Amino acid sequence: MARTFEQQVEVLTGLAITPSSVPTQVQLSQFLADAVEDIVNKVIALKPEDTVLFSTTSSDTGSGVTVESGVILNVTREHDTSGFEPSTETYMLRPAERIPAKDRLDAQDPTSLKFRSKYNPAYFVQDKTCFVLPKCTSTAGDRGKVCYVTFDTAVAYDDQGSSISSFPSKYYNLVALYGAMKTVQAKIASVVEDDEDSELVQLWNSVFSNLQGEYEAFFGKVVTKMPKQQQQPQGGASEG
Repeated sequence: MARTFEQQVEVLTGLAITPSSVPTQVQLSQFLADAVEDIVNKVIALKPEDTVLFSTTSSDTGSGVTVESGVILNVTREHDTSGFEPSTETYMLRPAERIPAKDRLDAQDPTSLKFRSKYNPAYFVQDKTCFVLPKCTSTAGDRGKVCYVTFDTAVAYDDQGSSISSFPSKYYNLVALYGAMKTVQAKIASVVEDDEDSELVQLWNSVFSNLQGEYEAFFGKVVTKMPKQQQQPQGGASEG
């Protein structure tokens, strides 16, 4: 049976993680959530072709889709039946073009040159939320589809790697490594606070350095394997 993240961290650090330990199980869960975000951001920056491995697709039914990562891969909008046989798509999907948020009202005004219909849909991003135009509804054939990078922040200490959504298995060990690094940092802080001897602090600093070195070495290998030219993923979700 595969080990949980708590068990992996305990092996890496030699520390027992309990509800009242330093760090606690709750704190370890936060370390793991931070790990997922850190790993995703580092990998897509260094290896853009892996971006799609961290993606998910959600429907805009009129209220938009929140994109915490700020990385949108593609946006489409349904309309009418597909007309293609055989087809795995029940409804026609039209690619949506990104427009500035300031043009969102003109894009919905039929008298404007910037008007967008279901035949040439658009999308804009405001307050970390992606909205598809023409405005979508929950009715089948009238929905938007947003494919974007996501962070699974629900990962917990008693989970296994396979429980992390939109996260490739080849990066599972990095989550445990990051959690171990932060666990040792918490231990160092508690040792210093309790005024324990400097040799113990030095020992834990050495453990931390080894874990950090292993973690950073992985991303160093990613850099050495990168082609000279890489295409960056589509723009982020920070526009206001």
